[in-house]
Amino acid sequence: MANPSVTARTATFSIVGRSLTASQSGGAATFLLSSSSLTLSAAGGSAQVNIDASLADAPWTVSGLPSWITASTSPGIGDATVTLTAASTTSASARAASVTLAGQSISITQAAGVPVFTVGRSDWAADSGGDTLRVLLSSSLVDAPWGATSSVSWLTWDRTSGIGPVAYPLQLSAAANTGPARSATATVAGQRITVTQASGVLAPSNLRVSSVTGETVTLEWDWNGGTTAGLVLTGGLAPGQTLARIPSQGTTRRLSLSPPPGRYVVRVHAVEDTELRSPSNEIPVVVGIPAPPTTPLFLLATVHDTTLDLAWTNTLEGGAATGMLLHVSGSINAVLPSPYTDTLSFSGVPPGTYTLRMQAVNGSGSRDLSEPVTFTSPGATCSGIPDPPARISYGVNGNYVSLRWNSAATGTAPTSYTLQIRGLITFDVPLGALRSIEGNMPLPPGYYEVSIVAVNACGRSAPSPR
Repeated sequence: MANPSVTARTATFSIVGRSLTASQSGGAATFLLSSSSLTLSAAGGSAQVNIDASLADAPWTVSGLPSWITASTSPGIGDATVTLTAASTTSASARAASVTLAGQSISITQAAGVPVFTVGRSDWAADSGGDTLRVLLSSSLVDAPWGATSSVSWLTWDRTSGIGPVAYPLQLSAAANTGPARSATATVAGQRITVTQASGVLAPSNLRVSSVTGETVTLEWDWNGGTTAGLVLTGGLAPGQTLARIPSQGTTRRLSLSPPPGRYVVRVHAVEDTELRSPSNEIPVVVGIPAPPTTPLFLLATVHDTTLDLAWTNTLEGGAATGMLLHVSGSINAVLPSPYTDTLSFSGVPPGTYTLRMQAVNGSGSRDLSEPVTFTSPGATCSGIPDPPARISYGVNGNYVSLRWNSAATGTAPTSYTLQIRGLITFDVPLGALRSIEGNMPLPPGYYEVSIVAVNACGRSAPSPR
């Protein structure tokens, strides 16, 4: 009879008293598989293949497995069920493999992956003067193709196609706006970014008097950098009145003038098609006549143990101040005079809680007190590092640079400043309590980034925006 095993067998028996031995080689095993091809999803998954062996102890193995397929059992014996599992794919292309199971070939196919792209944001408000957005594109598949388009010509991508995630951010650029506010859509890898851009001609802001020297007044303002035909200062003797128009040079943010003695009200306009657009804030300017000084702003305090440092921003829209009055209330009530300055320091402050206000004075009197600041002495080890300086403006005359800045509107009081210059040459300059550098800082020709760091007993602020 046929051998039901793959193992050879022998038997001994006697015939007519004579011993005989019979040998039979092992049986030849055959295998029947339940499937010769499998299709698996891109997300991965498993499929079972049943093995029907002709011999109960017939051995079998699984071979030819690629890295993305695993088998539940190998090797095995006789009838069995083997589970083949595919990992999820990271490719946008289908893939296939041929696996040998019990000597039989099985074809396995996995569908292409479906890419999922993300860009991290769906909207962007571009600066009217031109702007660039960095977009980091992520993809669930390493080789998924993508394209980048925009609905208008003023929005452009630095790359319009690619494959998979990007190692470096894409750049979406909005051209400077020379007209009314506008909006458009940019698309990358099917992800939409709605872009809005304000009108290219916006009103200047934060008009202020930055210095008064004799009868020369220097005005400064903030400007959004939008496209304009120029900037024009208008003024009169009353709010809203225009008796004179003085153009500035291009889109500079500073203008010096020497009007006749008097009290004026001025504002700055951007120009569009020879027409004046909406004005900046309106401020008074006093030149060469008696008038009380205006109110100091942004009174700040730093407390470290029993030492108190104060800083504030003097305003120059009124008459020139000749001194300061520090109004103290709380544990002690007093009015302390000081020369005209924008910092004060006190050591050995008696224990207690105090509220302070600052006032500028001259021979014509004074105006309102500043907003209050309250502190307790002795204080903590230190009440905090200052915020970065604000309202930084600059001017360039040949190789000479002028800078002006104010202490921050919030936080603690700085006691000194450090100038940081980065570019063709790099250096830091301690400035003490100065808040301006007036045309006495020469630099070699080149591109530079300039920032100011505020310093007090507690430490150094972050640099101001460069």
